[in-house]
Amino acid sequence: CFKMSALLIRSYLNVQRKAFSNFKISKKIPFPRLRKLDSTEIDSCSEGVVKDIRYNYYRAPLALVIFGDEREYFVATKNLQKGQIVYSGSKAPLGEGNILPLKSIPVGSQVSSVEFKPGDGGKIARGCGNSAKVLFHNPDGMSIIQLPSGKKKSLPSAARAIMGVVTREEKRHEPIGKAGRAFHIYRHNKNWPRAHHKYRQRH
Repeated sequence: CFKMSALLIRSYLNVQRKAFSNFKISKKIPFPRLRKLDSTEIDSCSEGVVKDIRYNYYRAPLALVIFGDEREYFVATKNLQKGQIVYSGSKAPLGEGNILPLKSIPVGSQVSSVEFKPGDGGKIARGCGNSAKVLFHNPDGMSIIQLPSGKKKSLPSAARAIMGVVTREEKRHEPIGKAGRAFHIYRHNKNWPRAHHKYRQRH
C-alpha cells in the first residue's frame, strides 16, 4: 500500500513537471526605445521592416523592426502591421510608425514615445492608447507639445518621436476584475490603496 501511494505521488509529480515544462519560455525582450542617435539619424534616414508585433498582456504591444543587421523594439502604434516599411531619421517621410524629430512633424499631429532630450530613447506617451499632440514650433529651437494628461510642455525641437497613437486603446477601459490584480498594477503608487481616515485601523 505504501509502495502504491509512493508510485502515485511520483506519477503526479511527473505530470506536474511535464505541465510546467510545456510552458513556452520567451527570451527576455530588451527595453523598447528609439534608435541610437548617430550620424545616419541626424543627416539622413534608415529604412526598416516590421518583422513581428509582440503582444504583452500588461503593457502596450511591441514592434520588432529590422534595420539591416540591427534588431530594434519600439512601442507599436495603432495601424502598424507586419511587413510594413518604417523610416527613422531627420529626412524620413511623414507616415505612421516613422521616427522623426519634432521640428519635422506638422503641428496638430499625434505622436508617441517622445524624447525629453535628443537621444534618450523616448519616455513620453508610451502607454496603451496614449499620445501627445504637437502644438507649436518656436524659432528658438523648442517645440511645445500637449501631454496625455493635458499639460503643455516645451521640449527641444531635435527630440524625436514616433508618429501615431499607441495601439491597444481598449486596455485603458478594461475592468481590473479583482483586488489582487489591482494590487500588482498600483503597488508602486504610494498613495494606493486610498482609505477614509474613519476606516483606517488604529494601532
